[in-house]
Amino acid sequence: MNGLALAYIGDAYYELEVRKHLIDTGFTSVNILHNKAINYTSSKAQAEIIEYLINSNLLSEEEMHAFKRGRNNSSTGRKNVDAKTYVLATGFESLIGYLYINNKNRLREIMDISFKFIEKGEDGYLIGTALEIKGCHSQGKNMEELLANMREAIGLCLEVQGESDPYIKEIVGIQKVAV
Repeated sequence: MNGLALAYIGDAYYELEVRKHLIDTGFTSVNILHNKAINYTSSKAQAEIIEYLINSNLLSEEEMHAFKRGRNNSSTGRKNVDAKTYVLATGFESLIGYLYINNKNRLREIMDISFKFIEKGEDGYLIGTALEIKGCHSQGKNMEELLANMREAIGLCLEVQGESDPYIKEIVGIQKVAV
């Protein structure tokens, strides 16, 4: 199968897994789901994931070959994406398509690594967002620090808003836990 066909399959599978992942973490609003999904599925995000996988030597020779098959078949960018980012993203999708066909256990590992990479942020910090409070974000080196920082950020955001937002009824924490 050629690289672009692998990328076609990889794109569909990756999008579905991102959607399932976001729903599994507790998001239910379609608008929020869409906005969160972009953090995972944009060409920029996919290019950053594949660069991380390559720079961390996490891919086998066979997986690198699958990445290159997709990467070498696409040479132009899209309207809002430069050619290099688009080529890397297409190569990432090709890798996902290849693993979907050939090694679902390894695919699950790559998906988990990809999700953790996106959720950690560029500097390795965990990132938190109070979705119902506009502009309320924080970060932490670990979950304990993130939760403490989020409590403080939520308090400050509510104070600035005058605690008058009628949509804020209670604050519920959502965490994904591996068993």
